[in-house]
Amino acid sequence: APHRVRDDWASSPSVASVRVKSCPRTRRGAGGPPRRTLCPFGARGSDDEFVRSENQQRIKDIDDAVKSAQASFGSSVSGFLSKSGLGQALGIKTKGQGGEATSGGGGGGGDALRRSGQSASWARAREVLVSHRGGEGMAGLAAKEVSKMAKQSDVILLDVRPKEDYAAYHASGSSNAQLYRYPDANDLRSAKSLVRQAAYMAQGVKPVEKNKSFVSEAKTLIGGANTVIVCCASGGTMVATENFPSGQESRSLLAAAELMSAGVDAKFFYLIGGLNKYFKEGLEGEGEGSSYDDKSGSVPFVEGFSIPQDNEELMD
Repeated sequence: APHRVRDDWASSPSVASVRVKSCPRTRRGAGGPPRRTLCPFGARGSDDEFVRSENQQRIKDIDDAVKSAQASFGSSVSGFLSKSGLGQALGIKTKGQGGEATSGGGGGGGDALRRSGQSASWARAREVLVSHRGGEGMAGLAAKEVSKMAKQSDVILLDVRPKEDYAAYHASGSSNAQLYRYPDANDLRSAKSLVRQAAYMAQGVKPVEKNKSFVSEAKTLIGGANTVIVCCASGGTMVATENFPSGQESRSLLAAAELMSAGVDAKFFYLIGGLNKYFKEGLEGEGEGSSYDDKSGSVPFVEGFSIPQDNEELMD
């Protein structure tokens, strides 16, 4: 006879979500006839569905958050190792090296992306940027030219750095719509966000979250302006070189692509060399701090492994 589960045990709140029933599958004892065996709830032959208890669901949510954070952090570390050359120097293969191909989409192709350490998201954004204004493409402006244009009423100098960085120091006359934001109290309610933040901070990396309101905030600031100049710390470039055949991505360029895709009808430019170069040229700034915090040398260059900068516009 099949094993049976006591009704009072099965109805207990602590195990109510893990009921066991007779399974249509059979197994043979030692030399004996086939016997019915117990199967987990929801196995083949069962018409019931598995329903987790509240505690089980909470555990699963945390487990999913850990896995997601591990994948996100692993991707970031892989990108850093690839771009800085440390991965190759240490003999660590990262995604897109020695085997697994990285989809390049457009904007230079997979080989170009792997060679320059750029991401697939940059390839997609670049496609949008090169088709700007009917194929005219998005051009860059030198720092001094940007400083002059920012004073015009129909021009918006849009700083897309986190609001805390903007408040600390920014170009005079600029406005802020953060593409990424630093975590706030609301993120403490999300197990996924908490685990991700802990993973980044454990490695000495300041965590950020995507600002879901970026497009709407930027549209409000832009209004009816005819020209938008986007800026961030590094600036990036659309110019293709031998070492960077797809150009060089930056948050300002990614932000511009996002706004174009959202239907913002304006002529876009980017600040060549970003704010790092802008303030090195002694141009006017303001903020809560006394000067700009230049972190342009924070990524180490490994001789023989890192990709040398060959764009004259971005060289010091």
